Amino acid sequence: MPWKRLIKISLLVVVGLIALRLAFYTEPLDKHREAALLETFSPEQLVDYHWEHDLAPTLVKALPVERMAFLSTEEGHVTDIGGKVYFLLKGTSTIAAINQQSLLISLPDNRHGRLPVKLLFGNTAVASTGWFQANDFANTMDYNAASASLNQRLLEIVVKPLLDSLVVGDRLDWVGAVALDPGQPLPAILDIAPFQLVQTAGSTSSQ
Repeated sequence: MPWKRLIKISLLVVVGLIALRLAFYTEPLDKHREAALLETFSPEQLVDYHWEHDLAPTLVKALPVERMAFLSTEEGHVTDIGGKVYFLLKGTSTIAAINQQSLLISLPDNRHGRLPVKLLFGNTAVASTGWFQANDFANTMDYNAASASLNQRLLEIVVKPLLDSLVVGDRLDWVGAVALDPGQPLPAILDIAPFQLVQTAGSTSSQ
């Protein structure tokens, strides 16, 4: 009957419109989720959420430290503040020195990495994750609060539990955040915000 055919065509049109609408809105879902988190959570709670849900997949994307002299801007994160590019790097290094403020580890090309053990300042850690930007927040204070919360978490969870067992000569598998200036020579000592530190089985203090 004509009316049944008309109903069938109408249903197909409705289904097609719904599918088209869903396809159109699939891409921004992460942005909508992020906006909801920013409205609902405090800066500290936001870090808690990302630490639980996004830390593991973020660390998997870390780039080998051997490539640090050849990194492109597209491989890192650029923030709204300053002109630096932020990267997550990974490697295995020997501890060259330990003092009350930092660990010094060996890097390729006779460079060293400096990992803080007591105080971690700045936005290098949070900027390297790409979890959020300063302009996602209502004000800079909230962004800095989220950054400080992540920095403190890295010191408490990543660094301090391992610190007393480390000695010069130990080997570490590590993942850390760095800030680099595009087009500028790499510094002799690279400041690294540690996201992961694992003492290798061959280390002196683990034997």
